[in-house]
Amino acid sequence: DQSHTDGALTMRNIVRSLALLLILSSYAWATQLASDDFNRSDDTDLGAQWTQYTGAGHEPCQLLDNAVRPTTLNSCSEAYTTVLPADQWASGLISTLTGDGNVGVQVRGSTDFGDVNFYGCFVETGLSVLFKVTSNSYFELASSAATSWSAGDRLRLDANGTALGCKKDGVSAVSGRDSDHTGTGYPGINLDSGSDLANSVLDDFTAGDFASTARRRVIIVE
Repeated sequence: DQSHTDGALTMRNIVRSLALLLILSSYAWATQLASDDFNRSDDTDLGAQWTQYTGAGHEPCQLLDNAVRPTTLNSCSEAYTTVLPADQWASGLISTLTGDGNVGVQVRGSTDFGDVNFYGCFVETGLSVLFKVTSNSYFELASSAATSWSAGDRLRLDANGTALGCKKDGVSAVSGRDSDHTGTGYPGINLDSGSDLANSVLDDFTAGDFASTARRRVIIVE
């Protein structure tokens, strides 16, 4: 049957010459929901948006020279009191990091400031540490000496499900997994002065979540 043969050839040629591929892809990107540049007068109180964690021996932080540092020779920990979705990130710009001080940020912080729970990442000049605080107790999750840190570096901590990642200027420094704190919570900062209050100074705090969307792509192959 010639008509059947001609029809089959025509269909085969169409498929050969033009193929349409429909691909559904999912994309995610960081969306900023909170920020503080600390550009205001020196004060022992960071401001109305910040609340000090008092458990686990934490002290308040202070504003000095338009940046944040510890108030005493101890660690200071403060929450930016805007509840973020469970998948969240927090970031800060290192202004000073010297001696035995360290600079850190935290995510999924508890709303109970005396019973402290959060994930954190702190960095020293040659060390990156991923940790958690659970009911005021500290537990190290992972550490790495592969990344060097100094003033001008941006530190960021991501929490996506049980995956945790600490990054320097967008590049992974240390990562790990944990399932203790999986819900919404506060982002924040965590600094340790070591032997000198000037050892650890943080500026330009930002935090947010991970927005996602689905996108259809059509690829034409001739």
